[in-house]
Amino acid sequence: MPQGPLCPKDPCAPRTLCEGGRPLPRAYDPRVPHPPPALAWAGGSLAAVLVVGMLGPSAAVPPLGRNGNAGAVVVTALLAAAVVAGIAAVLLGLRAGRTPRGAPWLAAAAAVTALVAVSPVGNADLLSYAAYGRVGVTPADPYATPPQPSRDPVRQQVEDPWRTTPSVYGPVATLEQIAVARVVGDRPLLLPRALAAVNGLLFWLVGLLLWRRSPCRAVWLWWLNPVLLLVLVGGAHLDAAVALLVLLSCTHGAGGRVAAVAGALSVKATAAWAARPVHPAPDRRRARWPARARRLRTGRPPRA
Repeated sequence: MPQGPLCPKDPCAPRTLCEGGRPLPRAYDPRVPHPPPALAWAGGSLAAVLVVGMLGPSAAVPPLGRNGNAGAVVVTALLAAAVVAGIAAVLLGLRAGRTPRGAPWLAAAAAVTALVAVSPVGNADLLSYAAYGRVGVTPADPYATPPQPSRDPVRQQVEDPWRTTPSVYGPVATLEQIAVARVVGDRPLLLPRALAAVNGLLFWLVGLLLWRRSPCRAVWLWWLNPVLLLVLVGGAHLDAAVALLVLLSCTHGAGGRVAAVAGALSVKATAAWAARPVHPAPDRRRARWPARARRLRTGRPPRA
């Protein structure tokens, strides 16, 4: 095994060994235990969410062509346990400070695929996404035409309050919904799943970009974070697309940064809050410091 001094520059695990000034993967450090507890908690959380989805229609799962009525108490208890187990998994994974052995990206892909198969879980927004796509295919204006009244089977399964509410999402999200609806057609079971699959792919791509910067944080704060998997993949929210565009804005120049933030705002207006830290306000005191230093070197007193 390679030997070397402890590396203080690793962003997630400051005890990682170094070789030639470069941090080695945490899996090579025998002094830090492998994180099976974190994986166990993450697996238990994901299993609880999958059970909620497989139980069928309930207070947390819309009908979507299925029969059944799981008890609200059982569903609420399972989702609460999933959230608690998910938080424990993230904390234990970050405390271990290393990625699990094997291929975390493959485990994340499997988790995303499983959640897409039982989505939506936790909300019925996905049904409104599909309905807005069908409105645009009609063709009609999704920003002026609500999903109902309509004989379209996709638009008929929308739940309140979105039945009589036109689209409230940006043009990028609306174009995505229309494109998927044009390909899938008026299939009430397949269209929401197709939109959930696109959203799951975007979620996985965000983790891939994060993996290039900090593998440990990419795994435990994103890919294998059961809470985010529940909200962004199980619930199929548009925030996965927002996260991808905001992350791209952090890795490109000024022009690309502005374009990516504008794209995020075109998906969802609340992206403005997520994009706010991307362009921090300049520190005026720090900006004045070089001028004060020059005055001190020349003997002139600095301005108050």
